[in-house]
Amino acid sequence: MLEISAYPWETAALEAELPICHDMADCLLKKASELHAANDEFGERVYRFIGQLAFMHLDVGNDDAPFRAAVVMGTKRSATLDDYDDEELALVHDLAVTTRISALRARFSDILWVRHKDHAAAAQAATDYLETFKKVDHLEK
Repeated sequence: MLEISAYPWETAALEAELPICHDMADCLLKKASELHAANDEFGERVYRFIGQLAFMHLDVGNDDAPFRAAVVMGTKRSATLDDYDDEELALVHDLAVTTRISALRARFSDILWVRHKDHAAAAQAATDYLETFKKVDHLEK
């Protein structure tokens, strides 16, 4: 977690037009591409990891797999929840605890609920989704 905190990924996420995961994912994945071009392999991995978590499509009507790939092109697709192992989910937990961005904290907490049935994470996700909805509503979007 220490290595991730060395990168200002929250600053990049907050550059999003709207305070929603999809827009934040665009900003994070753009930064990952910039770091790839700058040969910063670890930085690229940090931004791509968080960006892909934010980029997954939330399919609220699908109880079995509420997070699916946002993009499918032939035999390739973007990340799904099944792509993450226990070590990566421990990192998601750390991100959920430390981020100040309600939309991302909601996403991270929701992931923990779906994968580990963590009731505290579910409550946090619900609170943060509501906060995010209020922010978007306040922007009249």
